[in-house]
Amino acid sequence: MITNALRNGIMAGIIEAGNILDPAAVFIGVFSAINDVGRATILADITRPTGLGFNLTAVTTWGAQHNLTDGRRAVDAPVKVFSPVDNTEATTVLGWYVASAATAGTLYQFGYFPSAIPLPDESSQVTVVLRFTVDPNARWDATVSING
Repeated sequence: MITNALRNGIMAGIIEAGNILDPAAVFIGVFSAINDVGRATILADITRPTGLGFNLTAVTTWGAQHNLTDGRRAVDAPVKVFSPVDNTEATTVLGWYVASAATAGTLYQFGYFPSAIPLPDESSQVTVVLRFTVDPNARWDATVSING
């Protein structure tokens, strides 16, 4: 088991400017279709819903590091909201993804929502919060919470 000092240092190093999870270079999006080929999936395999309400958005800043009850250290990105501008952008989203750039970047991670989320018009939305964690064994993970 690593010490809290090392765990906290690993977290700080990974999320600082210029590193892999630099908040200015981490983008969150939702997808309406995907060609899922597992670990070989790339950004070109993602189909993003069309419309202004579905643009990838940068993390921009990570929140303060905090401890979870299970011993993990965590940081959360700000809430990101995805919604059609109006009924002409109606869609159903199936999941979320994290990439290194808004366009032509590298796909870092993707996941599926528990069920498809219909977004018929501007009164519907999905909110996504990206959380990055490091556990006491120095394993790290990124997950999202939705609509909560």
